[in-house]
Amino acid sequence: MIKSRVLGGKNELVGNKYFYERDPRYYRDTPVYSVMNRTQETLFSNGNYGWQDPRGRNVGGPFGLIHTSYTKTGIDAYLRRGTAYSYRGKVLAKLSNTFTMPSTWADPSPFGATLYSRMKPAEPQFEGLNALYELREVPNMLRQRFNPDLTGASNYWLALQFGWKPLLSDIRSLINTQRIAEQYLKQLLRDNGRSVRRTAKMEVSSTTSRTVSKSYAHIEDIGVTQLHASEHERIETLTVVDNVWASARFRYWLPGGPRDINWTRSMLARIYGLHPRPSVVYNAVPWTWLIDWFTNIGDIIDNMSPGVAERLAADYFYVMREKRETLVSEVTGRLYFDNVPRAFSVSSTAKRVTKARVSGSPFGFGINESQLSPMQWSILGALGKSRL
Repeated sequence: MIKSRVLGGKNELVGNKYFYERDPRYYRDTPVYSVMNRTQETLFSNGNYGWQDPRGRNVGGPFGLIHTSYTKTGIDAYLRRGTAYSYRGKVLAKLSNTFTMPSTWADPSPFGATLYSRMKPAEPQFEGLNALYELREVPNMLRQRFNPDLTGASNYWLALQFGWKPLLSDIRSLINTQRIAEQYLKQLLRDNGRSVRRTAKMEVSSTTSRTVSKSYAHIEDIGVTQLHASEHERIETLTVVDNVWASARFRYWLPGGPRDINWTRSMLARIYGLHPRPSVVYNAVPWTWLIDWFTNIGDIIDNMSPGVAERLAADYFYVMREKRETLVSEVTGRLYFDNVPRAFSVSSTAKRVTKARVSGSPFGFGINESQLSPMQWSILGALGKSRL
């Protein structure tokens, strides 16, 4: 089902006839600022618009909403050059790229596996098996010395990122787990078989770009070029913020058997990450950390295991996405206001907000849409240099 509506405002340019018939007071030399707005919404839906019902049944269907709006803050002016050229109407900033209504919304499904992995309850508090496996690198780390040449600096940087920092993080995590292990086990027993609600958020991307240019065509058409006293400067800023979040309700069941000392020791081993899981094997394979920079395979493999629990299920799991795009065009220049060249400043803003909600999947494959961070680029550069 697709619904579209225009919420109000004007989208057309206005000239001499409009102002003379509607309001003759605009026949004056001093510019008057005015605002023109246009807003449009398109709703995409398939099934129920709402959330799950109070009894916990999964009744909400996928839906999306696209909201586009334009705001133009211009001036009402009387432009004249001699006796041959004149214009009475609005002076508005032109947008280089106006948003059109897309045929569908931004799909949040590829991020389901990552958010599911972040929300899972009953997870180990320490990765003991991976930490023990990584201890094999400690002797080489202790023997390493810093060399002033480029290759030596690259090797030292890699040892810092993949050796010392993970080792110190494991020590800190082990101390924190030792402090909360008993309390965490009590919480697991209390929530065993009960509903556990979780939420998670992630920012897919946040970018801002800025362009500066000069042209006579940076304002909406006012007629002949002779009315322009100079080329106009336009500063355009495009900001795109893409956020994804999820909400789910889980139930987990701990291993059965009598709650004796042996059962408690087994549970503590799971809490400390000493219980073999698919993610432990995956993390031990070389170069999987680089694969996870571009894909969410690691999250999918982690979702194959219920963690500390024996079984894990989600009563409902929804993934939401909101993408906000804002384009601001600011134009300054000089026009002939009743034969006198004067400076002016106008601006236009276009906004598009895309919202979507779908039922998530813990095993959906998705590509990381964000660019590599400066830290990741430095590691790749150090790897290349060390190999050379």
